[in-house]
Amino acid sequence: MDEVYIRRKAHCVATDPVRRRVVDILKDNKQGVIETWLLQLPNRSNVKMVTIDMWPSYLGAIRRLLPQAAIVVDRYHVHNLLNCAIKDVLSLLRKGMSESEQRKYMRDPRLLFRSRYKLSIEPERDEDGRLKMPQKQIVEKWLKDVPELEIPYQLKEDFSDILQMDDRQKAEAAVDLWLERVNEFVKTLSIRLKKKVGKKNDVPFSNVSTTIKNWREYILNYIDYKKRFRLKPTNGFAESVNGQIKRALRLGNGYNYEVIRSKAIHRGVFVKRRSRLALDKGVPRTRQSRARRRKGLFPPETNPNANIVRLERVRKSRDETKGLLPDPKSNEAWAKRFKRLPQDTPCSGMDAVNFPTGIAERNLNSTEKRKKRSPRRTQEETSKQNHEQLRMF
Repeated sequence: MDEVYIRRKAHCVATDPVRRRVVDILKDNKQGVIETWLLQLPNRSNVKMVTIDMWPSYLGAIRRLLPQAAIVVDRYHVHNLLNCAIKDVLSLLRKGMSESEQRKYMRDPRLLFRSRYKLSIEPERDEDGRLKMPQKQIVEKWLKDVPELEIPYQLKEDFSDILQMDDRQKAEAAVDLWLERVNEFVKTLSIRLKKKVGKKNDVPFSNVSTTIKNWREYILNYIDYKKRFRLKPTNGFAESVNGQIKRALRLGNGYNYEVIRSKAIHRGVFVKRRSRLALDKGVPRTRQSRARRRKGLFPPETNPNANIVRLERVRKSRDETKGLLPDPKSNEAWAKRFKRLPQDTPCSGMDAVNFPTGIAERNLNSTEKRKKRSPRRTQEETSKQNHEQLRMF
């Protein structure tokens, strides 16, 4: 179970990751709406496990109407809680730095939110082709220059290691030690900031310990059920469905709840509506950056004239519309209307271009009319004529 916002209103999305389908989208995410929907759900006694985020309405409805199902809190939402706490620590540290120090320690903060096992060890190239420092080395240097970041970063990584354990008892003992370290860090940080602990969003990591304590049982259920079923107990499929629903809302310029619900249930959200064109290939084309195109840094298998080659191939391909209509040159009216210009005209040097005779005759008539016109009168003649007209009056 997860929620998606449609027209600034939260709606509960129930998915089936085994069959990979959307079960339903509810009109709200409150506990009463979820309970009425669960009462109407057929074969609800067969549900063995439910993955949710840390929303109390989901927990209350499932514990009441699905007592046989195991409840697992999604691991992504736990990591997101810790990442938000690290963001708060970063914002506090940047407030105490000068502008020169901020420029000195300016790095991508998303590297701190990523797991240390997914950081690259080898150097990478940017869009301009220059070598960059490996991601793991960047994080190590950042933690060495700013030691205040080392403790929250280590707390995040240690909790992710706890969720990868196989023994529930060892994980429980590790969580106890981890909560003690969090409380010590919050106390030292509150003394440094001279603020009271307990106020909402006042000190970073102050809400982490209370949230983990309240949802501890359901968070650690991930350790028991991650190898019991074929799929891991996460909300990965529900998050992908939410992404497809948001994409459909953008393309549809804001569908209402009924339309997007029918599309999601009948799998209309997962279908691409664009038809195949004549220039389309089965293999998707790789997108090159502007800097690489400007410098000519194409990979060896890429042809810079690929578009021209594809256009020529389409032009040479069979045209199904040929032969359906008669040739216009075989019509006598076409032969009378369109003729070649004579060779002595100034346009005769063009490559076999047929011009309409009506246009040519119109041009000749205009030139003859110009010749028949009287020549322009001089200024003296016009002044004499005006003087004679004044005398008549």
